[in-house]
Amino acid sequence: MATRVLEGRRALERIAAEDAPNAGRAQNLDNTRFCLVASEPDVLPADWTALPLGSITTLTRTHEPQVEPL
Repeated sequence: MATRVLEGRRALERIAAEDAPNAGRAQNLDNTRFCLVASEPDVLPADWTALPLGSITTLTRTHEPQVEPL
């Protein structure tokens, strides 16, 4: 598994099309922040962080993903 944190308008504009469903719902993309989690990626891009086996990841609205061993 792997994670990637996206923040702000520039990061979101790279992954979302303007005509995507609900694209106009976000009022302020400059302050938007979220984390993506992928399971079993074939190739891990440079901007993703691999998660070690036997770990748990905690996600919150305000902090980086926190990874701890089980």
